[in-house]
Amino acid sequence: MPAPAWGARALPRRGAGGGVVGRLRRRGEAVHLLPPPRMGRSGDTLEHWCPANGREDLLDEWDDPDKGPHEVTRGSNQKVWWKCVKEECGHRWGAQVGNRTRGGGCPACAGRVPTATHNFEVYCQETGLEELLGEWADRSRRPKDFTPASSVKVPWTCRECRWGWEASISDRTRSGRPHGCPACDGKVVTPTNNLAVWCGKNARSDLLGEWAHPDKAPTDFTPASHAKVPWQCGKCGGEWEALISNRTRRENPNRCQACKLVRSSDYQHHSDATVLQERPSRRQVKQIKNVRRTYFN
Repeated sequence: MPAPAWGARALPRRGAGGGVVGRLRRRGEAVHLLPPPRMGRSGDTLEHWCPANGREDLLDEWDDPDKGPHEVTRGSNQKVWWKCVKEECGHRWGAQVGNRTRGGGCPACAGRVPTATHNFEVYCQETGLEELLGEWADRSRRPKDFTPASSVKVPWTCRECRWGWEASISDRTRSGRPHGCPACDGKVVTPTNNLAVWCGKNARSDLLGEWAHPDKAPTDFTPASHAKVPWQCGKCGGEWEALISNRTRRENPNRCQACKLVRSSDYQHHSDATVLQERPSRRQVKQIKNVRRTYFN
């Protein structure tokens, strides 16, 4: 195309039929239309970029009814429709053109979306986890609407105790320590799983007698609870706070600290051999003095 003559107006091709260009032409002024700007490497159309980079599969999977590969650049952020060319899949999804040229593929083939052959229901049937389908309690959604690794929380109902709770599907299908019924595992308070019932079964009625919480009862906690509650000794009347799990553990359970330290101070009345075996440390001696000053002075 020849260069514009001296004094001519150089304008882009846009609006060549009217607007500023039309007014200038009607006034008899010389107008030269510039050619359309060339696309650089980053602005190559997808239609030209795919064959040059060995990605003809993107052209085969193009399924957008409104635009073609020649109308978008290879780094465009426009979201268009694609369809997997695999016969066993045929999934249709929307994705940005730039994401596809950077390596994004079919989400169904990657297992990120549920399909007829890849969903939570099929997974349970193939892996022998039909009990999860029996505990499914979501009435508005079906197991086939999710993948086995979905992080969506759904309601469940235990087949044994009929306890209802919510948990993500991935927590129930993971291979290491899958999530089960919290009531059967003793993680929640129920009429048959609480501290009062546990004390009756394990002959630990002393805990119920030493309970000193002003607002809550032993039936409000599990025997393995990590809640710190107040206690009051039935012998010396001393008060202290301790975790419920520390008081119910089998080995070295937590007891009244005042009575424990006072008993350890009886080494003064023993023989010399006994004193050498039961002599407390400096830290214990300091604790004994603090207890005596608090409760016995």
